[in-house]
Amino acid sequence: LYTKLDMAKQKIENYSRTLDLEMEKGRKLQKDFLPDKLPVLNGWEMAADLHSALRVSGDFYDAFTLSDRYLMFVIGDVCDKGVGAALFMALFRSLIRAYVGMSFPSDTSPAADNLRPMEILEAINSTENYIATLHGHSGMFATLVCGVLNHSNGELTYINAGHEPPIVIGSRGIKHVLMPTGPAVGISSGSKYTRKKVQLERGDTLIGYTDGVTEAESEKGIRFTRDRLHDIVAEPPPSAIEMLQRIESALFKHIKNAPRGDDITILTLRRKPVD
Repeated sequence: LYTKLDMAKQKIENYSRTLDLEMEKGRKLQKDFLPDKLPVLNGWEMAADLHSALRVSGDFYDAFTLSDRYLMFVIGDVCDKGVGAALFMALFRSLIRAYVGMSFPSDTSPAADNLRPMEILEAINSTENYIATLHGHSGMFATLVCGVLNHSNGELTYINAGHEPPIVIGSRGIKHVLMPTGPAVGISSGSKYTRKKVQLERGDTLIGYTDGVTEAESEKGIRFTRDRLHDIVAEPPPSAIEMLQRIESALFKHIKNAPRGDDITILTLRRKPVD
C-alpha cells in the first residue's frame, strides 16, 4: 500500500513539474508579444508596464511606428484571465499587427507619407470581423484602445472599443477623458467604431490603462476606482516614466497583500514641453 501511494505521489509531482515548465514556456512566449523597446520619438516620451495576476496574462500593449510621421499604439484587455485569455491576447495582438501591415506600406515606402489615421484604424474592424466570425462561439472578446499619433503635430486619432477611458493631463489637470466610441472587439461581426480626434499639446500626457487598475481591491475589499486614479494623475508629471511610477506606487500601496484579481497594464505617452 505504501508503495502504491508513494508511486501516485511521484506521478502527481512529475505532472506538477511538467505543468509548471509548460506555464513558464507560455509566460516567456507571451512576453515576446510585448514590444522589446518602446519607440523613441523626438519630442515625446513613452513608458509602459504590465503586471499579470497569474503566470500568463490577458492584457497586452503595443506601440510601433508606421512612418516618419505616425505612431500606432494599442492597449488591450481580453475577457477572463489565465491560459485561455493569454491565447486570445496573442491572437488579438497578431491580427492587429497583420491587418495594419497588409493594408499599409512600410516605413521605408514613399507611399507611407500618404497614410491616413482614419484608414489605419480599419484594422480594428477587420480584427472584429475575424474574431466574431471564426471564434464567436468561444465567447471571448477584448476591450481595446487603439490610437494613431501624428507625432509631428500632436494630433491623435483613436478608437475606444469598450475600454477604460484614457486620460489626457495638461498643465491645469485633466483636459480630456477618451470615452468608448464602440463596443468591445469580438462580440458581434459588423460592429461600428467611431473614430475621434484629440490634440496633445506640449506638456500634455496621455494615460491608458486596463480595468485591473480601477478594480484592484485592498485587503478590505475596497476598490481603487477611476475617481481615485483621476485624483492621483491630476498633477502634471515631469516625465512619462514618473507618471507611470506615481500610479503604480499608489496602486500597490492600496493592494498591499490582497490577492490580485486581474491583470494590470498602464501606458503613458507625454509630449515634452520643448523638443
